[in-house]
Amino acid sequence: MKRSQAPLLVLVLSASACSGSSPEEHSPTYHRDAKAVLNRYCNDCHQLGGIAPFALTDYATARQHAPAIRDAVEAGRMPPWMPSDAGVPLAYSRKMRPQDRQLLLRWIELGAPEGDPAEPPRQDIPPLPTVQPPRPDLVLQAPEVYVPQAGRADDYRCFVFDPKLEQDVFVQAGMVRPDNRAIVHHVLVFEVPAESAQRVRDKDAAEPGLGYTCFGGPGGGWSVRTVMGWAPGGVPQRTANGIALRLRKGSLLVMQVHYNLINFKGVGDRTETVLELSPTPPQKEAFLVPLANPRELKIKAGDPEAKQVVSVPVGLIQSFLRWPPGEMTVWANAPHMHLLGTRIVTLVEDGPILVEIPRWDFHWQASYTFQEPYVLRQSDTLRVECTWDNSAANPNQHTHPPRDITWGEGTTDEMCLSYLLITPGGLSP
Repeated sequence: MKRSQAPLLVLVLSASACSGSSPEEHSPTYHRDAKAVLNRYCNDCHQLGGIAPFALTDYATARQHAPAIRDAVEAGRMPPWMPSDAGVPLAYSRKMRPQDRQLLLRWIELGAPEGDPAEPPRQDIPPLPTVQPPRPDLVLQAPEVYVPQAGRADDYRCFVFDPKLEQDVFVQAGMVRPDNRAIVHHVLVFEVPAESAQRVRDKDAAEPGLGYTCFGGPGGGWSVRTVMGWAPGGVPQRTANGIALRLRKGSLLVMQVHYNLINFKGVGDRTETVLELSPTPPQKEAFLVPLANPRELKIKAGDPEAKQVVSVPVGLIQSFLRWPPGEMTVWANAPHMHLLGTRIVTLVEDGPILVEIPRWDFHWQASYTFQEPYVLRQSDTLRVECTWDNSAANPNQHTHPPRDITWGEGTTDEMCLSYLLITPGGLSP
């Protein structure tokens, strides 16, 4: 996007939606209206066998859970879309449109009327975006079914794959196919380069059974790169024409699966990731660059508003990557903290917010692709701001009494980390 055209997201409700001029809008029914909204925004999870605690796929269940729907939608907890509107417009948004939100809440307010089952559902709600699925050049799937241990709320499991890369290849597209949708909450795929591969192999060998426990990441150090991620409602990912992410010769791939076990009934999982690869370098190679300052991350015990600010000049990134000075383009952002985080924002100083997560939730982390890439100048500075609640009052507090916390990959450690997907130069070839 051009700097002179910095995005401003303005949500406008039509006068008729607020004034009551349309009887149809003020008399919504399940079969004509609410069903279409629930199918678009909710039922990827809220279905029989899904990860949500109850289904919403028929009138009886939707009416039964109408109060819970109202509370979650009004509070902004559902559908689970974490970024605020303060950032640049994002692709593949799961956020409910204001008019759809109003329609659903109005239906509940009127007592959740059923309407005529023969009446077709409304067709004016935009469908989920479609993306061409990847060619299955590389499929990552565990050799057998993994069965999580019962009795815990969440299980973060890493599965190691050796694609035996004899040369560098480039990822052009990818997607995740969750197997047991009742427990697969989200998936992250990491590349571990050859020089760090033994550390991951040792972690895998040290723990009996399939894969190993991993919370903050696969444990391969700073050279590990995130390749892609998936959460319910996610679509296949495909890079823009002319750019791709390199997988280095000799690298391992690690698929981290977050299992949420609220609906676990003893049935295991064998989720797979599909990647489309090319041996031909793209016009511009994309890099995932982490913005962080681990040594300065110090969170005092009991501090309810601990904060770290990380500032990184664009020129420093270009120098580190040995890029020529000038412009740099950012395509996506993946923010990351642990359980005590409350807010994280990535922005351009004296420029736009890229992504803001005002209510951080570790269990709903994702990578966010911009609708239009943002071109940075060499003189720009990127900034990451993280806040945490390390008080005893935080329901996510894992130590009692609270203790001082520093950087680390463990459950009781923290991070302030923001990955940017970048390419050298501006938008011209």
